[in-house]
Amino acid sequence: MNKCTMAIVGIAAAAVATPAMAAISITQGVSAPTYATGINFDSGEPTGGVAANYWQGTHGIVINAGVGGGPNIDDWTTILGAPAGTANSGRVDFGAFMTFDSPQTAISFRYWDPSGDPSPFGGGSIVAVKKDGAEIATLSMTAAWGGVGDEWYSIIADGGMDFDEIVVLGYGFDSTSIIDDISWTPAPGSLALLGFAGVALRRRRA
Repeated sequence: MNKCTMAIVGIAAAAVATPAMAAISITQGVSAPTYATGINFDSGEPTGGVAANYWQGTHGIVINAGVGGGPNIDDWTTILGAPAGTANSGRVDFGAFMTFDSPQTAISFRYWDPSGDPSPFGGGSIVAVKKDGAEIATLSMTAAWGGVGDEWYSIIADGGMDFDEIVVLGYGFDSTSIIDDISWTPAPGSLALLGFAGVALRRRRA
């Protein structure tokens, strides 16, 4: 099964039907939309390991690596000798686990790992979309590595659907995972709800 066919199968499997035909689409390609809120690891973050909640106060997101803790930020393209982001990127060994404080309707990012093609004997990578801890869509794919493969991922919810967690990881023997250029857009009303919660908190403290 070639990558194009595999992506189509993954998208079909990802569709979540409701009376309003709500769905989550996951695509892998050479490009993806860029949204207003984002993290590119080049905007003032320190290099080296950062806390998983480093961006929670400013962006409403927690980024955990599969090994625990937050991303390790550096120029991984230069260090690894293979394309893995522009300038600095986030190394998230054993995968990235991105959890949002509020519901989202779209996200895009770039991702690399050396897990290769999915097979009955292991390998391959996945993107999983979750809401309230439940998995609502997945895509099994071959991640880009060493300058080969498509590195961009786009996840879009429609028909009233939204999500609050994204997991992306590889199943190969090498734990290396790199992520970069993450951007997203909130579900309608999410920012208003967060603002209301902040006002309520200030009132309780007054």
